[in-house]
Amino acid sequence: MKTKLLIFVYIFFCSYVQLNAQTFSGGSGTYAAPYLISSVADLQALSTAVAAGTTYDGKWFKQTANIDFSGQTSYFTPIGYRSGTSTFLYFKGNYNGQNYKIINLSINNKITTNNGCALFGAVSGNDTIKNVVLQNPMIRNAAQNSAALIGMVKAGTLTVLINNRVIGGFVRSSNALTNIGTLIGNEQNSVTIRKCFSTCSIDTVATNSGVGGLAGIYASGTLIISDSYFAGKIISGCNNTG
Repeated sequence: MKTKLLIFVYIFFCSYVQLNAQTFSGGSGTYAAPYLISSVADLQALSTAVAAGTTYDGKWFKQTANIDFSGQTSYFTPIGYRSGTSTFLYFKGNYNGQNYKIINLSINNKITTNNGCALFGAVSGNDTIKNVVLQNPMIRNAAQNSAALIGMVKAGTLTVLINNRVIGGFVRSSNALTNIGTLIGNEQNSVTIRKCFSTCSIDTVATNSGVGGLAGIYASGTLIISDSYFAGKIISGCNNTG
């Protein structure tokens, strides 16, 4: 009887682990078999995992469908950020959007001590984020470092952005100290931006920070931008606007 009970517990445990190990729509996170992202639920699961401390360092993600946030009853929490004065929660993986769209992404951060407001709030490491299409993002931030794609790039070695597009929408900040762009808000690491463009609008009350169409502020490292452009609108009273 005891043997049968142990076998049952073992089978139940293995089944539980198997069911809960698969967080996304498929894949194992390797280059050959990347995690598959196909829904709002998948992006929310990624956000939740990073907020719990999983960095996905060296892991790979691939978007396999258009993802539409229309009709969502709650705002999206950025993938990686800093809450208050706590340590940054970084996303350190690689993401390939495969030119599928993320439509009507809506973020509304009202907490002034949070840091990093974008699809990816904070990234670090040797990341590649490519082929992401954000259509009509709506980003509202009461704290620092705002963008549609990446709020802050910090630490690590090199972050590469290739063929990313932000189409329409807006990034809006009510914080006078925020750094704000449409691709990156604050760049504190070496970054390469290649074949990217944005028609997103920026509206900020920032007065003592960096405001830019593609990247808000370049604080350290090496920033290389090629074959990229910004064709949106900027409303800003900041002297450091470009």
